[in-house]
Amino acid sequence: MPDLSDEDASGDDAPAGDDREVPPALEDLRDAVGRATRQIERLSEENARLEDENERLRERVDELEADPAAGRDGTAVLLDDEPEDLRARIDRFIDAIDAHLE
Repeated sequence: MPDLSDEDASGDDAPAGDDREVPPALEDLRDAVGRATRQIERLSEENARLEDENERLRERVDELEADPAAGRDGTAVLLDDEPEDLRARIDRFIDAIDAHLE
């Protein structure tokens, strides 16, 4: 087998200084490979982001399941609001229910 120079190993069979045009089909293939490579990189980044988010959510579920405020059915009661804000929200719900019942 003949020894290939660095230029030959790159896939460029044209001798140095050759001004031949690259066939359009080859350019199309190079473009398609470039697009596919970029898409694979984007999808790989998105996959890593989703794996991180999944792990964070898994940890949060574990925290909620260990929370004594969780109901018997596993539904957590989260009261992150300030007491005044929570009271105002509950009052609005009560008002809405009263208006509906009248």
